[in-house]
Amino acid sequence: MDRIISFLLSNEAVCFYEVALLGFVSARFFRLKKEKKQAVEMSALQKEKAREGQLDQVLKNRLYQGLPTKAFQNNIPYEVSFHEESGLLGSSDDSIAVQIIEKGKLSTRKYVIFISEVITVGNSSTNVLVLNDINVAKEQCRIFKHQQSLYIQTLEDTHPVKIRRKREEMQLSQNAVKLLDNDYIEIGETSLNIHFV
Repeated sequence: MDRIISFLLSNEAVCFYEVALLGFVSARFFRLKKEKKQAVEMSALQKEKAREGQLDQVLKNRLYQGLPTKAFQNNIPYEVSFHEESGLLGSSDDSIAVQIIEKGKLSTRKYVIFISEVITVGNSSTNVLVLNDINVAKEQCRIFKHQQSLYIQTLEDTHPVKIRRKREEMQLSQNAVKLLDNDYIEIGETSLNIHFV
């Protein structure tokens, strides 16, 4: 019995215990890492599937008459909620798809707009995005694509345009500012929330 106890407490036995414990911890670590990778991949697949389903919902929306591409070009408003709001999607003409949520005093409207060059925003009917707001100039600002990014630039100094980004807020000048996902554009009494589709 003493011989067994002395063997179990010997240096060789302690080394064996340490190697076995290290092997167990390593195996557990690699298993957890593999499970985490699988969970991330599954989440990405689910988000992609949700996005495709929502885009299908846009195309099937009753407001869209005729060809879907024609409806997108006409920027017909639609109601759809996107669960995953990050990322970028270009159409066949290399434009950038943007969901814009317009909140005014009396209403909320949602759009998907494909921007391939430039769109203007203001209260005149000649603009691509027409705001029903007397505190907005006829042609207030423009949103344009440069390379694979969107920028906004004010066209009218007498009516301030502000961008809210998380806790930061800045007033636009004549210099263009790059738009990021979930930016808020404050124009008069109207708020535009930008999401890349």
